[in-house]
Amino acid sequence: LGPVPRFSGLVRSAFSRSEGGVDVRYLGPAAFEAVRAHYVQGFTAAGYAQEVMEATPDAESHRFTAGEDTIALSLLRLPAGRVVVRLKTPAH
Repeated sequence: LGPVPRFSGLVRSAFSRSEGGVDVRYLGPAAFEAVRAHYVQGFTAAGYAQEVMEATPDAESHRFTAGEDTIALSLLRLPAGRVVVRLKTPAH
């Protein structure tokens, strides 16, 4: 979903497409900071503006926009060094 390839080592754990948009989730072992950097750098390199919507030590939500295109990114740190990534776009 979007211009950034999936972070290496994560696997898709869920996917849905509805009238509300597209929602995809990835899960796997990874360093939270490395996953965040991968997506933030990838989106900004593709010309998206970044906004941090919420951040705690274990979770972050970001919004990336480029023109009419908006993609929400959520990251969740799980036990045992695992990370959940959620990417969501609204329907157009």
